Amino acid sequence: MDFRELKAELKELVKGINLNDPNWNWKLNKVCKERAFIEWGYLNYLNESKNCFYVQYSKDAECLATYTPSDEIIDIADTLEEAVLQIAHYAHSRY
Repeated sequence: MDFRELKAELKELVKGINLNDPNWNWKLNKVCKERAFIEWGYLNYLNESKNCFYVQYSKDAECLATYTPSDEIIDIADTLEEAVLQIAHYAHSRY
């Protein structure tokens, strides 16, 4: 899986979570071949040095894995939409 080929879809998914978060801005920060980084404005407000959650494709498990800014795994997802929603849910439930 090459996330660069899915950039438009990722932008739309992140736009959706941004519209549903009245307090903080979400944006697609960086897209690499193996990872997509999603920035959350609340972490900028806290002056966190790492302010991006990310999605990574696991070749071994053939699934998507979502991670916190501190590189802790959040969960496994079958689709990009599920992965982006996991990140938003995690962020809102932990911060």
